[in-house]
Amino acid sequence: MTEQEYRSAPGINKSTLWNIHKSPAHYQYCLTHVQEDTQSYKFGRAFHSAILTPTAFKNDFIVLPDSIDRRTKAGKEEYAAFLESAQGKEIITSQDYNTIRSMVKAFRKNRDAVDLLKGTKREKPIFWTDNNDLLCKCRVDAYKNGVMIDLKTAADAGTDTFTREALRYGYHVQAAHYIDGYYHTVSRKTPEWYFIVIEKTEPFAVNILKADMGFLDYGFLIRDKLLSILMNCQKTGSFPGYGINDLCLPGYIAEE
Repeated sequence: MTEQEYRSAPGINKSTLWNIHKSPAHYQYCLTHVQEDTQSYKFGRAFHSAILTPTAFKNDFIVLPDSIDRRTKAGKEEYAAFLESAQGKEIITSQDYNTIRSMVKAFRKNRDAVDLLKGTKREKPIFWTDNNDLLCKCRVDAYKNGVMIDLKTAADAGTDTFTREALRYGYHVQAAHYIDGYYHTVSRKTPEWYFIVIEKTEPFAVNILKADMGFLDYGFLIRDKLLSILMNCQKTGSFPGYGINDLCLPGYIAEE
């Protein structure tokens, strides 16, 4: 299943569900509006492919040569010819390509990361009906018996920094959602969850983070809360915005 086919398939995924963390209105909006394909998303897709499916990376991505100068007539013609040859492939800049190559080299030098990915099924979609009778889906970076792995890029892969980013972007909810899919389709035994985080600048340091039960339990708690809000919105047909809230001074100011 291609990424496009997966995206268009029915089912609640983590990215969509996480919008309810902002408001149900944001969730409903994302269902009917295509998410902007930013440069960051493109880079992440290319990097994931280079690590997880290197053969597909060579077939699915093509590098735009730096030598093409689109300010000139000859350059415009050369660029048009390049686009013709690139049909069906995703274009990445040479700068991004060189960065990805360096990140892949750093990853391959990390024996723990390489061993963790050995023997895994990669970028496989999972569809299931959860305990609330909701159709759910996820696309797992990598998993094998008793282990699930998610690959992340970061400006700072330090444990403290990544922990804050994980909670900010809902990676705890992602882990809970994916584990629920694993539980319903692969094994009734809860798997271990790992993040492999690689920095996007030199020295391209790698950090392997195993989620503890506190992190996972909190993810399940928030996921259940978001699903409960979603079911109530579906029942009432109302997807409100922020509602009415108290405006309070943050604690660090209130204490002064």
